[in-house]
Amino acid sequence: MTNPQFFAEDGLWYSQAYNSGALDTLLWPYAGYLQVLPRLVASISLAFPLAVAPALFAWVAIAIQVLPVGFLASDRLADVIPRRSVRLAVAAIYLALPGTAELDANLTNAQWHLAILLAMILVARRATRVAGASFDVVAVVVGGLSGPFSVFLAPFAIIVAWRRRSTSQYLISGLLCATAAATLGVLVKVGPSERIGIEGITPELGLRALAVLGERVFLLPLIGSREAVHLEVLLGPAVMLVVLAGGVVGMWIALRQVREEIRLLLVFSYVVAIGSLVVVDYELPAILDGGGARYWLIPMLGWMVAVLAIATARHPRWVRAGAVLLLVVFCAYGVPHDWLYPAMPNQHFGRFVQSFDSTPRGASLRFSENPSGWGFVLTKH
Repeated sequence: MTNPQFFAEDGLWYSQAYNSGALDTLLWPYAGYLQVLPRLVASISLAFPLAVAPALFAWVAIAIQVLPVGFLASDRLADVIPRRSVRLAVAAIYLALPGTAELDANLTNAQWHLAILLAMILVARRATRVAGASFDVVAVVVGGLSGPFSVFLAPFAIIVAWRRRSTSQYLISGLLCATAAATLGVLVKVGPSERIGIEGITPELGLRALAVLGERVFLLPLIGSREAVHLEVLLGPAVMLVVLAGGVVGMWIALRQVREEIRLLLVFSYVVAIGSLVVVDYELPAILDGGGARYWLIPMLGWMVAVLAIATARHPRWVRAGAVLLLVVFCAYGVPHDWLYPAMPNQHFGRFVQSFDSTPRGASLRFSENPSGWGFVLTKH
């Protein structure tokens, strides 16, 4: 935060808002769906000097990232997870998950953290105060129109509304379904080819995808990203398929004991995992070769929450002991091995700002940003 810079599509959000107008771009689709959150922040940032825009993006992203922690610490989820200590343990797992460097403190990937918040709001105790109810509505509308997650959550929203049958739940579930309908409408309008990446899938590639699912979701949180990739190469896909099978068994054990709301959230996490292998913004082989760490955040969190649920529920002693052992490995090995992130290259955003200040009206300047090779163009007003 001492040298904030735009990351990936952050520059795109800002440049489109600056070059084409804040309100005009708010509902522009990107990669097949709407992105209201980053476009809204980009529009607001135009009211401030260009030099502070990356810092504003980063602080908003951090705020979005910690919102689920505050939600877990409150009593809103007490009906779902009665023990506060367990809720705080879930919050700690969420913050410490290995392999999530590309999601931290950048607005481009804030939609993934917002999706977790949306899932929590959906199953939480309904707010009794105006401030809390207003927060839920704003979060559902903005989050539901930022990325594809409202589509994944819509079936669960219908189930929760049907179970609870309260006016306030009808409102939240209805808003979520409305945003899902809007997202699907945009996808139909822009065409599915921009998102679907399964045309060249073969049986061999499908097995590789399942092996990678076992490694990224079930193994990576326990031993860290570098070690997980190394073991995948060393041991081969067959062993990763065994890991996948073990993870599926663990999920099945957890699903049998947890409350219905937690069961829905766990199922949602793996709907996201499967959807990420089918509906992607670039070719599937690129993901299988190590890209797209963001796609595994929600299923990894679901897996570790399932392990925690097994460790804290009424199971045979040997089952709980196995879950506790996995949590110990997660805390003692997986988290420390991914705790420190390498510094990104300094793209010298301040120098570009100085150059842009002296650029004549109507002229354009290309800014560099991370990852290296990315950039965006601003045309001076």
